[in-house]
Amino acid sequence: ASTRIDKLSVSAGSNGVYENQINWLDYTAYDVDGKEVKDWKSFKELNEELAKNNNGTVMFVRKADGKIGLQYDLRNKPTGATEDAPSQQVLTFVTKTNKFYSANLTVRATRVPTTILGFVDDQFKGVVAGRNYAVPAKNIRFQDQYGNVMTAKEITDLAKITGHNTKYFVEVQANNPLNTSNARRTIFKMTPRSGADIEQNSTDYIKSNYEITAPGDKIVDLKAYAGSDQDLKTGTVNLKLTLMKKVGGGNLELAQSGDEGRKIDIYSVEINDMSTFGIKDPGLRAAYNLDDTTFTSNGRSE
Repeated sequence: ASTRIDKLSVSAGSNGVYENQINWLDYTAYDVDGKEVKDWKSFKELNEELAKNNNGTVMFVRKADGKIGLQYDLRNKPTGATEDAPSQQVLTFVTKTNKFYSANLTVRATRVPTTILGFVDDQFKGVVAGRNYAVPAKNIRFQDQYGNVMTAKEITDLAKITGHNTKYFVEVQANNPLNTSNARRTIFKMTPRSGADIEQNSTDYIKSNYEITAPGDKIVDLKAYAGSDQDLKTGTVNLKLTLMKKVGGGNLELAQSGDEGRKIDIYSVEINDMSTFGIKDPGLRAAYNLDDTTFTSNGRSE
């Protein structure tokens, strides 16, 4: 039999609470003897009462890693929070020992992306000369208006919110370097979402806009020039990523006024130079005595 929870303390935690998303609250639970409760059955038996008292927004769940989380689900359940005025919400809890507890929470307005922080790791800063170069949305770190890191999945989930009619794009600028004769190196063209590849001639850069509609979308999509001269295909290519938005049927504009974008250098190198930094997709297979296996994380997305 499970140990019944007698005392329950709940707070917003360090991450805060926001509208239109699943929030994870901090909690501690003790039995009548003052011993901390960790048994899943003890938490599960509170869920029916929690849902009834809190409009179905609060529930204990057991995560894929076995840990127990207290979920506060505010997806499409507006509390009236705005950018200028957060909403104050009171959650109530009744334990199986008939003890009543409450938690006062400050709910802030929906998180939206405002700028780009960079790539998730250095793997996406290099490519073997002569190969195409692409970075999906899930490998870019965004930032919301509160200064928190925001993922591409969280951005695409905004489209599921009732009344949210803003679309988000990344404007990508790419600039190939010059060679010793002051001529443009033919490292990359740009592949737009539609139409012909964009080639760089005498311009300072080439650019295109890429809408974020799914975490796997290609946001940086560069195509290697054909040809056998490897010297022309090596060098440092300058990227600039700027987060843009389109509200309703309006024009593209900066997601955050005054944002100057994120500048990132990517490297196109000979394969024998690849040990100096992470290279994306070198096209090598595992050694004959190693399993050629792809591993995925064991967690589940929320």
